[in-house]
Amino acid sequence: MSPRIIAFAVVSFLHTIFSVIWMGGMIVTLIAYTPAVKEALGAGPQAKKTLGSFKKKQRIWVYISMAGLVITGLLMSRRSPEFVRLFSFSNAYSVALSIKHIIVIVMIGIALYRSIVLAPKPMPTPGPGGASGLGGQPGKMQGKQAGKRLDGGPASAAMTKREKLNFTLLVINVILAVLVLFNSAIVGALATPLPGK
Repeated sequence: MSPRIIAFAVVSFLHTIFSVIWMGGMIVTLIAYTPAVKEALGAGPQAKKTLGSFKKKQRIWVYISMAGLVITGLLMSRRSPEFVRLFSFSNAYSVALSIKHIIVIVMIGIALYRSIVLAPKPMPTPGPGGASGLGGQPGKMQGKQAGKRLDGGPASAAMTKREKLNFTLLVINVILAVLVLFNSAIVGALATPLPGK
């Protein structure tokens, strides 16, 4: 086995691992993990805390996987003689590859928006005397402002809206992930000549 084949096998293996961590992780989160947590813990604070902790742990692996997919994807693009350049639409292989890359770019944008813009804001923790506020300091989060946050006021409504948008974007990214995986199969078929051809 030549060093070139070994190198390509390693790159292909890493590309698959990164896809499993990011895209597979999203699919499992949507269809299994999130429903299981809500079924076991309900839709209250404990479920949100568990899901938030999971997202925080998973986030670093998602960032690594996104970077890894970009690097390994660029290296794998040249495996077919049909490859012309990035975002070329001159032949079937280039069209399929370009569509895949465009979808992945959109997915990365959605993932970064979810993890940076829609990331949950830190909630105030009660102090020794039960006072609300950051670090248990009384004042700013007491009274009417605390009531707004806890009793379904504007802050609570805004949080619910953010959570719904976050979930909607997750669903969209899962759909895009399935399209990317299907497109990868098309790219692989076009890159490898079929027997008898």
